[in-house]
Amino acid sequence: RRRWTVALSSTPEQFKDRGAWWWMALALQLVMRPSMELEMLLQAARRSVRFRSPALGVHVRHGEACNEAHARKCVQASELLPSIRAMTDRYGLRSVYLATDSPWMMHELRDRMPDLHWMVLDALPREFLNTGWTQTLMTRIGRIDRRLVAESALVDLLLLSSCDALIGQFSSAFFKTAFALALAHKGFVPPYMGHDGPPSW
Repeated sequence: RRRWTVALSSTPEQFKDRGAWWWMALALQLVMRPSMELEMLLQAARRSVRFRSPALGVHVRHGEACNEAHARKCVQASELLPSIRAMTDRYGLRSVYLATDSPWMMHELRDRMPDLHWMVLDALPREFLNTGWTQTLMTRIGRIDRRLVAESALVDLLLLSSCDALIGQFSSAFFKTAFALALAHKGFVPPYMGHDGPPSW
């Protein structure tokens, strides 16, 4: 495992002129290719959320990530609204895919911007993720099905990465991975807004 970690985090000499982001994006695209079963789940999810392109992808992480043990800033809906409007207006996007663990965020954004087509994956009841317990603890005691958590997270990630522009926080490994996959799929850096600074790996 250690050798693989070093291999993925170190850009080979012949590719260093392309940068670490390019190499990591390519490596992630390779190791995260969906299996046939996951591809079927992904296509079913696209139909379920009525996925439309072009789309803006927005990732909002709340839950236990907002407690004092985490240094990450938790972005509120009022902070996201101007960013979403700016991106949709600038790039002519009328659809927004929202990847979040917060049911309140879903409702507030939809209510405040009803002119947009909102797409949200509802495979996992998000109320379970905002009980004050960590997701790890809840899966261990059987409150959440582990396979459901893993599959819904992967599908959420892949749908987010398929969007044409992205908004999120680069302190989040989830958003960072989605951004890297989007870069790999498209072959260029997609339009983005980072609520905690520029991309970093």
